Amino acid sequence: MPFQMALDKLLFEKHQSELNAEPTLRIYYSSEPWCTVGYAAEKNPSYALNESKHDLNSLPVCRRPTGGGTVIHGEDLIFSLLAHKQDDVKRFESLEVSYKHLHEAVKHAFQKLGQQTDFYEGEKLSPGRDCFLNPVETDLRLAGKKIAGGAQKRSGDFFLHEESIQPSKDIRLEDLERELILSLQTYFEIKIIRMVIDPKTLFEAEKLASKFIIKDSH
Repeated sequence: MPFQMALDKLLFEKHQSELNAEPTLRIYYSSEPWCTVGYAAEKNPSYALNESKHDLNSLPVCRRPTGGGTVIHGEDLIFSLLAHKQDDVKRFESLEVSYKHLHEAVKHAFQKLGQQTDFYEGEKLSPGRDCFLNPVETDLRLAGKKIAGGAQKRSGDFFLHEESIQPSKDIRLEDLERELILSLQTYFEIKIIRMVIDPKTLFEAEKLASKFIIKDSH
């Protein structure tokens, strides 16, 4: 996960500096249980850990380049999206609007897998540091449990969106990945093509990864 977070950060910086950079979607998985916390934890790591309701004693922890609270990975599908507001002005005009539209695509993917999700809307929600225990209105739930939530980093009209999708046990992550790609293509009326990340960028991410670690596992 530190490598993935470092890679997202480097790709964000690279896309910022490129004119007419194409939107980039990455889908990845955590090789083992990890906890990630928002970038603000870099200034006060103990707050992010001590305020969590999760048992983090045995989990390694790293920070994300995006905001948000505590997320436990290991059984989830993770995706990151790098895009400009101009890529879809109507759907990417703000953080809140882009959240809603991205989750509409995720919702459609679950429908294709036979599960009906809905948004947390029109109800009182409790604030907290744990993303999946303290949902917000633009998050998705299934049977009363949050299953998808994201965080963003924005710089002008450019943004990085990082998302964790935690489906029920009866959905295979491979099937979810397939339907997610199809749903994103349909919802945003785009065609997703496979790309190869520059080896130099991968090497730089490997060198940078250790700086994202807040706590190693015991």
